Amino acid sequence: MFPYLSYFPSFFLGRFAHISNLLLFTSFFFSLHYLFGVLFLFFSFQGELKHKGFLPNLFFGILDKKLVSGSYRTKAGQLAGKLVTTYSSRTLHELRGLELYL
Repeated sequence: MFPYLSYFPSFFLGRFAHISNLLLFTSFFFSLHYLFGVLFLFFSFQGELKHKGFLPNLFFGILDKKLVSGSYRTKAGQLAGKLVTTYSSRTLHELRGLELYL
């Protein structure tokens, strides 16, 4: 009925494409900036909170707590230990040292 209305969206996007691209870029940039800021704060305070006993270890996922020895072992660490057994004993020894650190 109104054929010229079908050209309006393409005209609008073509006319104001630079403004919409600028807005998309700035919103994407600030969302990434916020995300990296939150991640930086989380990982910077993770060691301190873990040392005080408030945060066991949130990075590796599901925890398998050993409260008697005071160490924490994760399911991801157990899986990595099974995978590393195919490598040399030195690598396995380093993984065990890392596991004791965690």
